[in-house]
Amino acid sequence: MEDRLESALMEILSEVEETGFLAPGWVEENYPVDGEELLGILALDGILRPPELDVNQLGPYAIRREIGRGGMGTVYVADVEDLAADAEMDAVVAVKVIHPHLLVEPHALKRFYREAAIGMRVRHPNVVPTYDVCGAESDGNDVHFLVMAYEEGRTLRSALASDGPLDEASCRRIGVQAAAALAAIHDTGAVHRDVKPANLILRDDGVVKVMDLGVALDQGDVRRLTATGRFVGSWRYAAPEQFAPTETRANGDDAVDERSDLYALGLTLFELATGCHPFEDDRRPGRPPDPSAVAPAADSIRRELSPTFVDVIAQMLQPERRDRIASAQAVIGALA
Repeated sequence: MEDRLESALMEILSEVEETGFLAPGWVEENYPVDGEELLGILALDGILRPPELDVNQLGPYAIRREIGRGGMGTVYVADVEDLAADAEMDAVVAVKVIHPHLLVEPHALKRFYREAAIGMRVRHPNVVPTYDVCGAESDGNDVHFLVMAYEEGRTLRSALASDGPLDEASCRRIGVQAAAALAAIHDTGAVHRDVKPANLILRDDGVVKVMDLGVALDQGDVRRLTATGRFVGSWRYAAPEQFAPTETRANGDDAVDERSDLYALGLTLFELATGCHPFEDDRRPGRPPDPSAVAPAADSIRRELSPTFVDVIAQMLQPERRDRIASAQAVIGALA
């Protein structure tokens, strides 16, 4: 019953998108991780605004303004009033507060704290660092929030929308930095599971930062916070194995591993280089894509791309994990 309702919801959203009320591709990119998070995802683009807490102060963090919303929470920029508490922290930080309506969902708070735990153990110049996670009270309400570095810049989703496809040299630089971030995340035993242009920040100085570990998989944690058969990630950028009906293969291996992130990065690089998605007609929400589909060569869309760059993307987009480029470090070597 739940699957039928979710499928019907996606069909309705797709029809709404066709009216022009939602931007083209909105449904594919924002297909919800969980049905409960749909309200927050709609809020991301200002389509709906769920009721939020009126927060001005959270512990030593003085809230300045809201800067974004996602499926799990609202993000604010805040001033730190006690820098002595954490020498690593800058005077201005980003504070992510979990949506109050998600606190009634049993696994939402666990996922939130898992995001913080993974973020706090990754320290790399291309990963947005997480400094702390806290529970507090505001006007009699429980508030749970994590504290991250505040990075000024724009997402690659915004850059692509405003500037169009990037030149190959820029794509290579972005790919190397994103792969370096993923290598650091993978070294901790985690898989990001939601690599996409909207989760990559490009600063004015050219530095790329990977953010949002909200659906990351901790491979060392035997507990599962997502029900078997539940899709996790972003429909438009997920690897074929993320659509598998079970979390593990018959041999006990995870259906998703580090190579799943490399596939998503390959999709991102393809889109940055060509301005289009390689599977535009095969990524309709609620309908799993063909797991054996092979992406077209990127130079079939943009002829000036070099054969070596086109080949790296093709290796990242192999439908079978065993045929895919083996590691984030290998991606760095191929793109550098």
